[in-house]
Amino acid sequence: MATKLVGFLRTMVPKVPLLITTTVTHYSYGPTKPSWPYRLSIIVALLQSFVAHLNNVPVRESQNMSRISEEHAPIDPGAIATEATVPKHYRDKAAEHLDHILGLQGVDAAKLGWDWKNDPRAEEPLLGEWTEAKEKDEKHSAGRTVLYLHGGGYFLCSIRTHRWATWNMARRGGARVFSIDYRLAPDSPFPAALQDAVAAYLYLLHPPADSGASPVDPKDIVIMGDSAGGGLAFATVLAIRDAGLPMPAGVVGWSPWLDLLHSMPSLLSNARSDYLPAEGFTQGGQGSLLKLAKLAATLNPDDVLLHHPELPDIQYYASNAVLDCTYVSPLVTKNLEGLCPMQVIAGDGEMLRDEAIVFAKKGADSAVDVHLAVYDDMPHVFPMFGFLSSAEDAMQQSGEFIRQVTVGGEGVAGSKSLVRVDVNGKRRPLEDDAVAAWETRVGKLGGGHDVLQRLNLDIPSMAEHDHSHEQTPLLQDQDNDQDQDGHHHLSHQERTQNLVEGIRNVFENQIPNGHHTTPPSSPKKIHALVPRLFSLINSLVDSEGVEDDIITNEVVEFLASLGKEVVYGLLRCVETFLDEGEHDVGRKRLLERRAVVTQIAAAAVVKVFVKKDMMATYCHVLTRPYFAVDEESNTAENAIEIAIRVHATDFLADVEVQRCVQALWNGLILQTEDDECRVRFVEYSGVRRSRHNLWEWIDVGRLNVPKYQNNMRIAMFIVFLILYTYIVNDRTVNPTTAEWALYVVVCGYIFEEFRLIFEGGTAFFLGSIWHWINIFSYSVFIVCFALRFTAHYLINDEEVSKSYSNMSYDLMALLAVFLWVKTLSLLDGMQYFGM
Repeated sequence: MATKLVGFLRTMVPKVPLLITTTVTHYSYGPTKPSWPYRLSIIVALLQSFVAHLNNVPVRESQNMSRISEEHAPIDPGAIATEATVPKHYRDKAAEHLDHILGLQGVDAAKLGWDWKNDPRAEEPLLGEWTEAKEKDEKHSAGRTVLYLHGGGYFLCSIRTHRWATWNMARRGGARVFSIDYRLAPDSPFPAALQDAVAAYLYLLHPPADSGASPVDPKDIVIMGDSAGGGLAFATVLAIRDAGLPMPAGVVGWSPWLDLLHSMPSLLSNARSDYLPAEGFTQGGQGSLLKLAKLAATLNPDDVLLHHPELPDIQYYASNAVLDCTYVSPLVTKNLEGLCPMQVIAGDGEMLRDEAIVFAKKGADSAVDVHLAVYDDMPHVFPMFGFLSSAEDAMQQSGEFIRQVTVGGEGVAGSKSLVRVDVNGKRRPLEDDAVAAWETRVGKLGGGHDVLQRLNLDIPSMAEHDHSHEQTPLLQDQDNDQDQDGHHHLSHQERTQNLVEGIRNVFENQIPNGHHTTPPSSPKKIHALVPRLFSLINSLVDSEGVEDDIITNEVVEFLASLGKEVVYGLLRCVETFLDEGEHDVGRKRLLERRAVVTQIAAAAVVKVFVKKDMMATYCHVLTRPYFAVDEESNTAENAIEIAIRVHATDFLADVEVQRCVQALWNGLILQTEDDECRVRFVEYSGVRRSRHNLWEWIDVGRLNVPKYQNNMRIAMFIVFLILYTYIVNDRTVNPTTAEWALYVVVCGYIFEEFRLIFEGGTAFFLGSIWHWINIFSYSVFIVCFALRFTAHYLINDEEVSKSYSNMSYDLMALLAVFLWVKTLSLLDGMQYFGM
């Protein structure tokens, strides 16, 4: 027991910061998807962390971790589980069928990369488990059987990890469920798992005489799986069809993994709302999509890339040479005719969504009875999260499908249903263009060369760099600088020159009369060009090189000539780079470098402006507010504000920017609604000499200056500390005026905390350790007040009253350390002026 507790703490304690940040984010900014409850936000965050860890450790360690979790997978009290073993000769028979159909596709041992027919692990028993519900309803059928294939990326999990799913399908489908421990990669890659699945199907059709089991009518069998198991279920049905075996009654896939080529767009676009690896579901770091993109930069057609000898295998389950095989990636199948009725369940927020949609559409076009349901906001294999209403609906639909397609059911012949389902269970038709241009991507590694360009921004990409589809001189120069192998040979000087020319071309197209020296007067006009500026910088700043070689004097002078708004525009680019880096782990370092280079460029432009007119720079460049989008109703933001918000430290650390921050701190610049720029200059250096009346000296404008706000806070807190110290050492029986004054001041501080929450938001409030200290301190004061009030007004017994008072003083004394530390921090002045 102690060992298990230590293991649990070792796993969970490092996750505490993650749990805290997820909680703050969920309640401050809302969940990742609108309908996610707090519990799902926590689960997805933990799974993202866990899967990211698995993706960076050796596969053996991942499998060992999975086996540990299997030890804690008990049989549900409402289920009956019975072990079973599939004899070896069923594997041998399955091998005969697979050898034939794989040969028809030109797949042999050389392509597979191993001798699958002589796998020593095939000599071991194929273990299975029968599951059925203890309490059966009136529609339960003894013959109805579900062959369940567990998920786990083909290299993790087992029967035990999926017992909850098998029991639920037994109960809801009114059936017996037979699940198997098929062989896992990398020890036994493709087609080992498929061989075991076909062997299990043959076992159900013709069990050995001494097994005590009865043959199952294929019309009473539904093959089902989740994730990789879902993909294996569809691959098994395809193999059954092609081998000429009796077709089962139906097939069900929960979030099936149907495309090991990574060709669909949702694999990347949904990374934030799913828990699969964010870098493209590559395992063990063997070959990321970014590596594919870099290799694609040197090659042309996709088939060469797929079979290129320098490309490491990107999946544990199968070699690159067979990733486009029908039984590895069922999505590439051109002909789905003759398949049994199928049900596909997917989440709109999951990375495998698009391949599920496309496969269902292909099935519907092939006259297959297809039932597709895409559930709004849901992540990968969401039916496993039984507390969700969408999971309950999906499981119920799968149970009904199993009952309908098997013997005695109503059947689904001639029916097709492709729908979206909202969180309330309401259905609406799936749009025809749910996955745009999927025909051009299917069967191509990474979706094709053009798609891979977006992952490697050193490859010129028209779609990425020019939204108007007009090629700029920058892109033309890049294209002309390729050799016959497609390599780029641009020096830093050439790249810099291209940047200048490219920006000039963009702005000349937007400025009247083509005079780039006449900058646009409206902040919105230049902001409309920020994406263009972003794309140009994106294409020229790589992971190598020195910033000074890119941000040359020529570049800086030209950027400054575009107008005062360009600093704000560059900081918007910084924000975009950082935001993309959070969602794209594979390119995070490169994107962060681009953010730094852009910050340096912005700071350099500020220096140019300061040399011309320092105060005008502060007023019109750094503190003038701009709109994020072309809507008057949006809240404006100035360059300093956005720099602070995105933690643009390289920009804020610049000497000239620091001088502006200091001016703001000293009250030299104040925001106002009075004039066009919404800023005005004030000077308080001589105010003490010019004003003799104290009340005139403490005017509203002066109190708005951050420096004086901080000084006022320090003065008030020192008074508060004096009161506190006096009361803790006085310890009177009856409350004194000083004690009541202390509690009044505490009330004022509590109201101040609520004001900070209202103005700064919960995330800002909870993100500061001092606010947590304040919460703790004020909570103790409230308890102390309650004890003193009870002792003085509600208790007549003198001894009890005295003990309550002493308890109040003792608790208050505990706060001494916190209060003195906060005093020192306030005296630190500028660092804490925002508190």
